[in-house]
Amino acid sequence: MLTVHYDDFDVSVLSLPQSSERWNLVFDFLKLRRQVFIEKMKWQLMDSKGIEFEQYDIVGVSSYTIAHVGNVVLAGARLVRCDMQIGAPPNEYSYMIRDAYLGKISLPREICDEEPPNDPKSWELTRLVSNSADPAVARAVLDVSNDYIRERGGEQCLFLGPPGFLRMAKSYGYNPIKLGKICGDESGRFLAFACATRNRFSDAEGG
Repeated sequence: MLTVHYDDFDVSVLSLPQSSERWNLVFDFLKLRRQVFIEKMKWQLMDSKGIEFEQYDIVGVSSYTIAHVGNVVLAGARLVRCDMQIGAPPNEYSYMIRDAYLGKISLPREICDEEPPNDPKSWELTRLVSNSADPAVARAVLDVSNDYIRERGGEQCLFLGPPGFLRMAKSYGYNPIKLGKICGDESGRFLAFACATRNRFSDAEGG
């Protein structure tokens, strides 16, 4: 488990089985996802017992970057390394952006212009959600995710979210590259893009 301390909150990256003692934070993150995506935004997603989850929320596959104050979850996101395999043929999945391009899930295939990577140096970040009015909380989730991925040899992170997500990444000092065109469905408009991981501390020293 990785935990970074900020002035008013902490950000932890959790995965099972290593982080089982803090798994309550992941459960509450899944509850927050349900509150925002299903109850507020009316997305048609899988849910059960008060949480939102799907085939990419798998023990041993997914990690979660969660901002919290003690046991109170403020924000979070899901991380999946792009060479992961979930399930077995013919019901085999990898990660959301790639599976959309391959036509395995009900997102538009034109989300990417070419086949997304499936190597261990690429990661995907999805389900970014925040319950905080402070934009520094969401930024911390992205920054800690960047550091976590970089420490594990990751060279790029793929993102899926509304078009404003790309502008937000630019404002935080990242260099996003669109993977395809802006698409949409009953949930709204969304865009896939990639950012190279960066050494934030060297950038700050050189800036």
